[in-house]
Amino acid sequence: MSMFAKGEGLLYEFLRSIGRPMEDCKGVTPIQAVLGRELVPEGSILVHMNQLDSNDRELLKRTAGRYPVVHCPRTHAFFERTPFDLNFFRDSGIPLLLGTDSLASNQDLNMFAEMRALAEAFPFLDPYEILRMVTTAPAAAIGRAGRLGQFSPGALADFIAIPDLAPNGGLKGVAERVLANRIPPAVCISAQS
Repeated sequence: MSMFAKGEGLLYEFLRSIGRPMEDCKGVTPIQAVLGRELVPEGSILVHMNQLDSNDRELLKRTAGRYPVVHCPRTHAFFERTPFDLNFFRDSGIPLLLGTDSLASNQDLNMFAEMRALAEAFPFLDPYEILRMVTTAPAAAIGRAGRLGQFSPGALADFIAIPDLAPNGGLKGVAERVLANRIPPAVCISAQS
């Protein structure tokens, strides 16, 4: 952020020292540099989006639905960022997906743990909404709605299976039971396990 918005900082100095032209690094945020200058095609997936100023928010609102955003809750927590503005994305109609970042900022690459972290950070979220963030929403984001992320006629037969440890009590619905899973799933690709 310092490099792009202010033309300063360690990364700015390092890149300048190795000969990178730096005239594009002053006065705009990374979001404004990329989206405002149309440097990525529509449909590109944006990741993190943790530090947004008011101009970034306006730009994202104007392009709502054209650039899905991936949020990685445990990486967000690892870097002790200010709380993720989930409601901004939801209220703006920006598709929100859930991801897991590298092992540099995470203890594992476990999507179930990411779902639980999101549920813990935002207890008002419906578990089914969280589940959609890792199934049908990513499928739609890559142009594969109806083919990936769901069981339906014409969809590909790739899926995971997890044991249902609470079929008769404790948890209200299927989505809550999925989020609670702590056992590695069985994986089936093209109907072959």
